[in-house]
Amino acid sequence: MRSCSKIFLGFVNVIVLAFAIFQGVFVLMSNHDSSNKHCYKNSGPAIFCISAWLVIISLLGLLGTCCKSKSLQNCYMWSILVTTIVGVTFTAFMFLTLPNESASGMYQRTQNGDWLKAFSPLMRRSLVNDKDWDVAETCLEGMRFCQWYHNHPPSLRLEYLRFLQIGCCKPPPKCGFVVKNDTYWEIPKSGSNAPNGECQQWAKGGNNSVCYDCDSCKAGYLAKFQLDWHADKGVFVVILVFFIINTSLSYWAFGLNSESEIEKEQRKYRNMVYV
Repeated sequence: MRSCSKIFLGFVNVIVLAFAIFQGVFVLMSNHDSSNKHCYKNSGPAIFCISAWLVIISLLGLLGTCCKSKSLQNCYMWSILVTTIVGVTFTAFMFLTLPNESASGMYQRTQNGDWLKAFSPLMRRSLVNDKDWDVAETCLEGMRFCQWYHNHPPSLRLEYLRFLQIGCCKPPPKCGFVVKNDTYWEIPKSGSNAPNGECQQWAKGGNNSVCYDCDSCKAGYLAKFQLDWHADKGVFVVILVFFIINTSLSYWAFGLNSESEIEKEQRKYRNMVYV
């Protein structure tokens, strides 16, 4: 029975190894030619690191099975156990702290003027604190994000940047500005419908300004991250399931106290001598 479990464990490790290599290559390719990737935090580097760690663990498991090395087997078991515990804790924390609502629903709830309150405190502290937003804002200004986005034909515009474009490149609808196209609007002679700080910032810039320092832009930035999380959480769950399966199989196949083949032969030899 233990031999069958070792074979199945080896099969699972081969699948995990192939999946990790594919996922790592996919992340590298998807980040290679995107000039705007460095302007905001995304889950690509985290997924790449997880994939690299999966490759190492899978190779450890395969080598431990093929070489029948007790030290490699123990190293594999402890590595995957610790990784599984960390993975379960992290995934549970993310699911509990990040809302399950869609990015579109979250962004719609910001339109009442409380641009950032709809998002979790964790997201606000991690992504739009003064230091990190300074970096993101400087980068978006440097690449002229709104002009860059507008210059792409509608069919080629990246969906995951839609909220960033709406928040940073267009004044909020509640301000009452007359939008002519993606980059131009008119301020009514009567002024803004909502003379709050946000609308005043937009009015101050003129008819074709952008506002990278506005809360509406920060809300678009957070909605983009929310969209990323919903797209990637399935990958995290699949990886976690693999870890749990591998942990169970490894402890059944190897066992912390199971004997190595050499130890078994030595025990058989001693028994023969005593007999």
